[in-house]
Amino acid sequence: MKIIETKQVDVSRFTTQHDAFFVRIDPEDLSISILEILQDLVNLSWLNTFDQESVKNSFRSRATKTCNYIKGKLVDADTNTPLIDEAGEYIVSCLAKKALVSVYEHKDIPLTELLGRKISNNPGFDFYTEKDRLLTTGEAKYVKGVNAYNSSLSQINEFIDNNKHIDDIALLLFFVSDESLDNMNNGSFSIGAAFSATSIATDTLISNILDNHAFQKAIQNHTIFLLAVNIYE
Repeated sequence: MKIIETKQVDVSRFTTQHDAFFVRIDPEDLSISILEILQDLVNLSWLNTFDQESVKNSFRSRATKTCNYIKGKLVDADTNTPLIDEAGEYIVSCLAKKALVSVYEHKDIPLTELLGRKISNNPGFDFYTEKDRLLTTGEAKYVKGVNAYNSSLSQINEFIDNNKHIDDIALLLFFVSDESLDNMNNGSFSIGAAFSATSIATDTLISNILDNHAFQKAIQNHTIFLLAVNIYE
């Protein structure tokens, strides 16, 4: 992937103590992106951080089942070719998380699906990262031919209203600091709105996002990372 643009968004028109940042990401070759995502998923080296063999085996069992499920969604079993439409949301999710790690030096955390979350019906946030004792909750949306920021931001607001971030504290216990978990429990965390983007100009895209009601609600309580992944097909 290639990071095309990064900028801090001017949110001075709102009454808020929080910031907004924008990152534009080019997956370059979508087929290669899917293969790289699969490679990242099957790389379970993060299991080596655990001393207890029982804990390691538990996470390995969960992650292996999820990897097999995801591979079935991303690659045609008969032709072994990537399925772009099926893979869209995983591309957005994984590349957005990589961008937070590479651009803002966040700590990478395995996708919540690999940690034991249900692998269907979108029950909560797609990914988390951590920096300076603060977590970023990430939600990815892919809609073909659409700048899907409203879908992502609206889902994030709904998840927060329904305490989905609180539900995930038990999943994250082994991966982040106690301070980060305490902060999130008390409502202090950032959000990562990851979404598919068209060839729209960046300034126009940001202007549209600033006018979006879901963004205006979210920025009142949280710093927002807007993670636009270009998918033109």
